[in-house]
Amino acid sequence: EKGVVGSEASIHEDGKAMADQRAIFVATRKLDWDHRRNLRFNLTHTDGCKLFFSKWADTVLFSVCAMVITSSLPLSKLQAGEIRFDHAQFKEKAWEKDEWGGKWKAFNVRFAPAFKEKPKVACGFSALDCRGSSARLKVTPSNITKEGFDVVVGTWADTEIFWCKPTWIAHEGQLAAL
Repeated sequence: EKGVVGSEASIHEDGKAMADQRAIFVATRKLDWDHRRNLRFNLTHTDGCKLFFSKWADTVLFSVCAMVITSSLPLSKLQAGEIRFDHAQFKEKAWEKDEWGGKWKAFNVRFAPAFKEKPKVACGFSALDCRGSSARLKVTPSNITKEGFDVVVGTWADTEIFWCKPTWIAHEGQLAAL
């Protein structure tokens, strides 16, 4: 199939729309695709808790599993986002090499507002365009402070990443109300 092919899904809890919730974090948990082809996909969401998944070019997907976290907590306790850039912006940032043959790029995130204490941070990704016999991608937080952190995108072996969309979530203290 050529061009963009997509599907849409609503996020519900017990069959009812979550009116007071906002989708704050979306990440891919599992992908099954034809490994003989490039992997190209994009997972997006709206504040109304709708997911839209698209793929393009020669990608053949068999299944996709995504994780969505919703919350009504204030930004002073819980923040999340994604790093948005186009293919050219991602490509222009040089890959750094590590001692094990891998490569990585770091992107800075600033919290708005800053947290009162150093938060806990988790990262994922919601879009990827890559080539290689297997897709190898690692997205991790680094240099975490009250004001912000770095999202580190890494890969290894023969995987060539043309573009990805890292996602992140950060919170203070213990959260019971997600």
